[in-house]
Amino acid sequence: MQEYDILLKTPMGDKEGRLSVTALQGRPERQLEVLRHATSFSGEIDESGFCRISGHLITALSTIPFLATGYIRVQRLDLVIQHRRQPIRIIGIAR
Repeated sequence: MQEYDILLKTPMGDKEGRLSVTALQGRPERQLEVLRHATSFSGEIDESGFCRISGHLITALSTIPFLATGYIRVQRLDLVIQHRRQPIRIIGIAR
C-alpha cells in the first residue's frame, strides 16, 4: 500500500487530504480522504502509472461522483477530475 498527502485544487481553494492506494493486477483500490470524509475508489492502472479511478467525494453540502484520470507513481500522483466546466486537479507526494 502506498499513501500520498494530496491537495485538491478546487475553484474554492486548495483542500488537503490523503490518498491510500493498493494496485493489484492493474486495479487500484483503496481510500480517498478529503474534508474529513473518507471514501473508497476503484479503477484501472497500467504499467506506466496511467490510471482511471472513480468514486465519490463527500463535501459539507453534497456527495459528488467523480471519474479521475492521470498518473499514480511511486513518489507522486497527478490526477484530474472533470467536474462540470471546471476540472479539479489532485496532486500528491508519497508519505
